Amino acid sequence: ADAIGAGSALFDGVDDYISIADSADLSFGDGSNDSAFSISAWVKMADATDFTIAHKGEFTNDIEWRFGTYGATDDKIKLLCGDDSEGTQYIGRKYDTALTSYEGSWIHLAGTYSGSGASSGIKIYLNGVQVDDADYEGSIESYTAMENQGEPVQIGRYETYYADGNICQVGIWDAALDQEQIQSIMEKTYEELTASEKEDLVSYWAL
Repeated sequence: ADAIGAGSALFDGVDDYISIADSADLSFGDGSNDSAFSISAWVKMADATDFTIAHKGEFTNDIEWRFGTYGATDDKIKLLCGDDSEGTQYIGRKYDTALTSYEGSWIHLAGTYSGSGASSGIKIYLNGVQVDDADYEGSIESYTAMENQGEPVQIGRYETYYADGNICQVGIWDAALDQEQIQSIMEKTYEELTASEKEDLVSYWAL
């Protein structure tokens, strides 16, 4: 990743984070139906515990989606989508293996969601290989869809938990990328992305 980007953003695990103003382009549900999206980033975690790559909203404040390691300090990467009107109802997938062994090393993480309204529509990739092997969900009987809320996207922070390490090359697409696309994107800077790889790109932060 040091070769992919000219440096990276360093988060100190105490109070560092990046906030991106609310935009409808970063919301992928209308309360009735979800739409597809993908998120990818290079990270080097000094501490894999509660390492948030990015999220939009929180369970206590207009949750939409969340990508990172969290929950009982298990160091496991998860992507979830939350239905805010139903409280803590959410769908999601996780890689049920702690990422602790990757601390101090650059890795590429990506999550995709088909918009299906089910956990089965979510996939997680580590260094270009699909690794999700378990559902991560609430009482999904009440899950309908994400809702377009007014919260910003935050990189490196969730509530009072702050990422400790480096993050760069964060991209969000309004489509579910496949494995071949993710493997291609992870090897490129923004300038090197092809026209087809940028077609569904919503936002990109090289950091």
